[in-house]
Amino acid sequence: MAMKPTTMAENAMKYAKNGWAVYPLIQGGRIPHKGSSGHLDATSDPEEVKKLFLRYGVSSNIGISLLNT
Repeated sequence: MAMKPTTMAENAMKYAKNGWAVYPLIQGGRIPHKGSSGHLDATSDPEEVKKLFLRYGVSSNIGISLLNT
């Protein structure tokens, strides 16, 4: 039985469920998406993470905010 590949968005939601504030970065990079607020968009709410990754792309890289940790 083949396993379904996990998207970066699914991984980001798992991180959020564990309390990490995450935000999307450009695919394959460390730069926030144009038009985003970068680390200011970081959230640990899985539903908000889902919305961000649907907006910018489910294959976006994952940024992790270290503020307030």
